[in-house]
Amino acid sequence: MTCIPGSQFNYSDGTTHLVSVVLTEATGMTALEFAAVNLFEPLGIEAYSWTADNRGYNFGGVRLKITPLTMLKFGQLSSFFLAWKWWLWHQIPSPAFPM
Repeated sequence: MTCIPGSQFNYSDGTTHLVSVVLTEATGMTALEFAAVNLFEPLGIEAYSWTADNRGYNFGGVRLKITPLTMLKFGQLSSFFLAWKWWLWHQIPSPAFPM
């Protein structure tokens, strides 16, 4: 270890690319095909592309091409989930709450 855990951030494309490879091997679909079926099509997103390496695996951390409108949809979706998580968390009574 070169630093105290949590004191530095080190981004690695390699790990996200490995996730793409594992997803492809586990599902039999490329990461692009998986995203198309499970994310893009349900959200009505039609304009997208994702570059693959020379073995056919989509680059996990980079080269996904989407439109600004699609980026906005993802932002709205993440905002919704954050709000939902906040709401859900505040619905759980504290341990001190008499039952």
